[in-house]
Amino acid sequence: MLSIISSPIGNLKDISYRSIEALKCASIVYCEDTRVTKKLLNHYSIKNKKLFPYNDHNEKEVLKEIIDKLEHDENIILISDAGTPLISDPGFPLIRECIKKGLDFVVLPGPTAIIPSLIYSGFPIDKFSFYGFIPRSINKQQELAKTIIKSNTPLVCFENVKRLQKTLINMNEVFDKNTQVVICREITKKFEKIYRGNVSSIIDQIESNTLKIKGEIVIVFYAKNANAIQDNEKLINEIGENFLKYLSKRDASKLISELYDIDRSETYKFLVDISKKHI
Repeated sequence: MLSIISSPIGNLKDISYRSIEALKCASIVYCEDTRVTKKLLNHYSIKNKKLFPYNDHNEKEVLKEIIDKLEHDENIILISDAGTPLISDPGFPLIRECIKKGLDFVVLPGPTAIIPSLIYSGFPIDKFSFYGFIPRSINKQQELAKTIIKSNTPLVCFENVKRLQKTLINMNEVFDKNTQVVICREITKKFEKIYRGNVSSIIDQIESNTLKIKGEIVIVFYAKNANAIQDNEKLINEIGENFLKYLSKRDASKLISELYDIDRSETYKFLVDISKKHI
C-alpha cells in the first residue's frame, strides 16, 4: 500500500508518531531529495531504507515504476522535503493513477505551513483560499490581486523571498491602502518571525532596509472591502436589536453570520456596539 506522509517544515520534532511508524515499516521510500529524507530518517534512527527520488524532474518516468510495485503489494511511502505531498509538491499524477487503478492509499496528516500562517495572520479564517506559488508574470500577479480584493477572504500563498519586493510592488498597483499582508518567515524554525502591516508599509520597510526578510516565507493577504464592511454594519444595525431581544450576542452573531454570510467575529463586534448603546 501507498502511504502519503507529511514531513516537518523546519522542526524535526513536528512529525507524528504514526508517520514514524509508517516509515519504519515501509520497504521503499520515494522522496523529493534523498539527502533531506535521509537526514529525517537518521534523526529517528530509521536505518536500511531504500530511498528513491520522486520530484518534478522524473515524476512521469517514476510513476509507472511505483504503480508496478504497488500492484505487487509493496509497502511504499511518498514524502516531501517539507510539508505535504501534492500541496505545491509532486504527487498528483500518482494519486490519480492509484484511484484509476483501484489501488488503496492512506494519507497521514501532519505538518503544513498553511494553517499556522493563517492563524498567525489574525485575519478571520472561517473561510480562506490557498493559491500555491505566486505567478511570475506581472499580469497574472495583478489578476491574483483582483481576485483577492473580490473574495473578501484571506488568501495564503508561497513566494521566493528574492522576488518578494517586486511581487508586492506589482500587486500593490491593484490593491488599495487598506489591503493587509502578513509574511511568515521560517515557520517552526529557530528564526521564525511574523511581519504584519498593509502592503504599502511593508514595501516601504523593505525598500528602506528597515525590514530584511530572509529564508522561506508564506504570505497571507487580506483585502476586506471597506464598502462591504459598511454595508454589513448597516445591515446589523438594522436587524441586530431585534435579534438581541431573544438571543444572546453569541447566538445572535452565529445566526446572523449564517443567514447573511457575514464573518461571525465581525457580526459579534457590531452586536456588542449595539448593546452598549442601550445600556
